[in-house]
Amino acid sequence: ERYLGFTYEATDFTPEKEYDYIIIGGGTAGCPLAATLSEKGRVLGGSSMINFGFYSRAEDFFYENSGIELDMSAVNRSYEWVENSIITRPARLRRFQTSMFNALLEAGVRPDNGFTVNHLQGTKVGGSIFDDSGRRHGAVELLSKGYPKNLKVVVHAIVDRIIFSKSNQSLAAVGVKYHDSKGTNHEVHVRTAGEVILSAGAIGSPQLLLLSGLGP
Repeated sequence: ERYLGFTYEATDFTPEKEYDYIIIGGGTAGCPLAATLSEKGRVLGGSSMINFGFYSRAEDFFYENSGIELDMSAVNRSYEWVENSIITRPARLRRFQTSMFNALLEAGVRPDNGFTVNHLQGTKVGGSIFDDSGRRHGAVELLSKGYPKNLKVVVHAIVDRIIFSKSNQSLAAVGVKYHDSKGTNHEVHVRTAGEVILSAGAIGSPQLLLLSGLGP
């Protein structure tokens, strides 16, 4: 795979002094984010490699009540990029899927929306990361959309904590401490205008924040 050209074993990786972005986590959010940021020249599949493979866009309610001001046209373009890259329309439903689909309709979960990637009220057939031959296309494949000269992916690295710098009574994430499979400790930093992006999953992200001294 193309992304292997910029993937490094943690024990063999020689970090540069500073980076524009350090992304913690290589899952369904980390991989496409890494690919996108590398395209901008400023700078491995996660649960998508083991889950059921169902794909759906988020509900509008989520964005409207997130408290974050988002450019929805950019959000929708991002959805389309992912969908055009690794999402397919199921050619057929498996027996248990058909049973579930029909059971929901019989239980009154309507309307029948047919196939759609949108999050709608009712019952639907969503997208899938499995193609017609049964091959899984996880988020890691999105890394192949990145620019190799601007992207380095380190595997078998365990992040110990995020490094923070305090100035003017505010905290800023400036780097990461991690260790490789041999137990050797490493430290990497971002440039002055850089960012540390935490994308280590629903459990890993808050855990790492706690280990870094944030939270109760």
